[in-house]
Amino acid sequence: MKTKSALSLLSALAMSLGTSHATITWIGGSSADFWDDANWSFAASTYTGDTFNPLTYISDNIFMANATGVSVAADNGIRIGNGYGLTLDGSDLLVNGTAASSGVNGVDDDPAANPSVGQYSFVYLKNGSYLNTQFTAIGMFIDVDGTSHVQYRGTGDPINGQSERTVVDLAVGGRLTLATMGEFTEQATTQNSYLLIEGNSWADDSSLLTFGGSGPFTATAVVPEPSIVLLGGLGLAGLLLRRRA
Repeated sequence: MKTKSALSLLSALAMSLGTSHATITWIGGSSADFWDDANWSFAASTYTGDTFNPLTYISDNIFMANATGVSVAADNGIRIGNGYGLTLDGSDLLVNGTAASSGVNGVDDDPAANPSVGQYSFVYLKNGSYLNTQFTAIGMFIDVDGTSHVQYRGTGDPINGQSERTVVDLAVGGRLTLATMGEFTEQATTQNSYLLIEGNSWADDSSLLTFGGSGPFTATAVVPEPSIVLLGGLGLAGLLLRRRA
């Protein structure tokens, strides 16, 4: 059974709350272009084909199932509104060029100190999904299940917190690819972001990842040591007790 910290619990909670939002659903069949509105159903959404575009923050959830070979034209990017999410379910998505996969309107500079679902925008990768993009930025929570893979091609802080923290949380078996080992080291030492495995910080326990490749480098999440799991559980218990008080 997976042991989740407060940050990971927030991700699961946000996903359940997100089902109350309107949803833009991939139907495909028109092209491989993410921003081709003919590929989407807006029946359960507040958006239309005219308003769904790369120039705005999308304030509905976006759901893609069994979508393969989908891409975003160079420098368009995908910007997700605060509290909403993009779900890839058995899907792969390539964001070309140097634009962020997910620019976002975050609101808090330290979510660990002030947890609130609304402060993040989310990307969920599950059931063998793959996201390949230059970088991610500003208040994003990237939740990667044990069968999925996220790759950031950029160098110089590709997991970019800027004024709002960014989180990548890998389930055991989940993979993260960065251009250099130096990019991994920065996540543990100097960058304004979090790299978690099952909710446990890689900065606190380097044994949580195993590495392969010679550039780019791929890290695979492994089972946390029992002591680290216990600490994560105690932290979550403390959070729950404070909420009940």
